[in-house]
Amino acid sequence: CLKLVIFNFVPKLKVSKNKIGITIKIGLKLANIFIIKYFKKIIQNLVEIMQSMQKKSEKLDFSQCLTADVNKLKKLVKSAKNNPFLACDIITGFPGETAEDFEQTMDLCKKCNFDWIHAFPFSERPGTVAATLKNKVPQSVSGERAKQITEWAINQKIKYIEQWCGVELEAILETCKRPVAMSGGATNQIYIYHLMTENFIHCEIQSPKMLELNKQVKIKIIKPLSDRITKGGEIEALAQFI
Repeated sequence: CLKLVIFNFVPKLKVSKNKIGITIKIGLKLANIFIIKYFKKIIQNLVEIMQSMQKKSEKLDFSQCLTADVNKLKKLVKSAKNNPFLACDIITGFPGETAEDFEQTMDLCKKCNFDWIHAFPFSERPGTVAATLKNKVPQSVSGERAKQITEWAINQKIKYIEQWCGVELEAILETCKRPVAMSGGATNQIYIYHLMTENFIHCEIQSPKMLELNKQVKIKIIKPLSDRITKGGEIEALAQFI
């Protein structure tokens, strides 16, 4: 089950969802409609591959096909947006997943150079087809596999944010915490703002300015907040207003 998420700016547009479990969401400007058409083409290719795998006993090289499609997609997206944030969801330990299958998954992630991966172990749901499948993968194994992917993905996200340090970006003011009193008896108060940039980086800015929420502003990222990213926090970078 793979979900590719290409972020440029809100609002996002859901392009396709099918029974096999492939979902594509985009936030690209509709002026680049050819990219949307290419998403649909990728969906169709993936469906045909998976249907073939169900009908035939032979094992098709799904990983190689998907890597090629994702890399083509990245080139198209980059023509509309410089250095877009490319992320995906991966379920580890689906029934029948072997150690070789997992190694192929890791290889695919590295070849596609995802900027982030939400990895989580398979969880059986009563009443689903997957619950009836044989060759169950132990939770300890699927959990360890998800951990390996997440550790790699954390480094990827930090590297991606570092590429944007000092670069002017557009962002949306999402929330503001109550003013924090400054130490030393100063009368000024500091507002703590949380923002989302045009390339889906969640930032924090501390400022004495009182600004209206849900407005577009220009900012510069100062540095990634590596500790927060490692701990799974939502805020990923420290920034400043321009």
